[in-house]
Amino acid sequence: MVSTIGGYELNGVLGEGMNGTVHRVKRLSDGKCFAMKPVSTVSREVYLLGKIDHPHVVRLIDVGPSSMVLELAEGGDLFDLLHEVGRFSVPDLKNMAQQMLSATEYLGERGIVHRDIKLENWVIVNKESLDLRLIDFGLSVETKGRRLSKRVGSSYYIAPEVLKGLYSIECDIWSVGVICYMLVTGQPPIPGGTDDEIFQNILHRQVVFSSYIWENLSLRSFVSGLLQKSPSGRMTAGEGMKHPFICNK
Repeated sequence: MVSTIGGYELNGVLGEGMNGTVHRVKRLSDGKCFAMKPVSTVSREVYLLGKIDHPHVVRLIDVGPSSMVLELAEGGDLFDLLHEVGRFSVPDLKNMAQQMLSATEYLGERGIVHRDIKLENWVIVNKESLDLRLIDFGLSVETKGRRLSKRVGSSYYIAPEVLKGLYSIECDIWSVGVICYMLVTGQPPIPGGTDDEIFQNILHRQVVFSSYIWENLSLRSFVSGLLQKSPSGRMTAGEGMKHPFICNK
C-alpha cells in the first residue's frame, strides 16, 4: 500500500534527522521528487528557509502541518563523499569553497548565522559537478545586530569565539575553513579524542600546515585566512571569494 502525506507519496528513506526520518517523496500533482523532513510549522528553520533564496542553500518547497518539503539532493553529503574518496583535488576544492563562501556571504548579509556548518550539512545535487546545497537550519538564528553567546555547533567545526561565548556571523567562516582543510587533507585542522579535548585544542593550539599539500602557498594562504582564531583577523566570505586561490586559474 502506498503511503501519502498531504499530496506527496512516500518514496524511500533519505536519512535520519533530529526530529525523525527524512523521506524521499513524489509530488502527486506532477511526479516531481523532493525531500520531506518532519518539523513544526512554527519552527525557526521553516521561518528562515522561507526567507532564503540562494543557489547553494536548499530550497523550501512546501510546508505541511508536521513536515516541510525541500529540494532533493540525491548525491549524498560531503562527509560520506570525503570518506569515499579520501581527499579532493585542489580544483575541486576551489569549486566547492566558492559555493560555500557564496552561501555564507548571502546569509551573513542578511544577519543569519547557520551555526552548524559541517561536512554532513552540505549535500550534493550533482556528483560530477559537485553542486552543493547547505541544509539543516535548526540551529540557525538572526543576529539582529547583536552578539550571540549560546554554545552550539559540532565539535571539530566550532569556532574559538563560540567556545568563549561571544560571537556573530564570523563563526560560520571558521567552519568553512575547517571543511576546506579537511577536503584536501582528509583530516581536521585541530584534532582531539573527545569533545572537551577538541574544544581545548581549538582554544589553545595552532592549526598545523605540515602536509605536502600546503606547499601550494596560495592554497595555504586561503585556508589560513579562513582559520584565523580572532574573528576580526579572519577573512570575510567576500574576501575569500576574491582571494587569488579562488580567482586565479
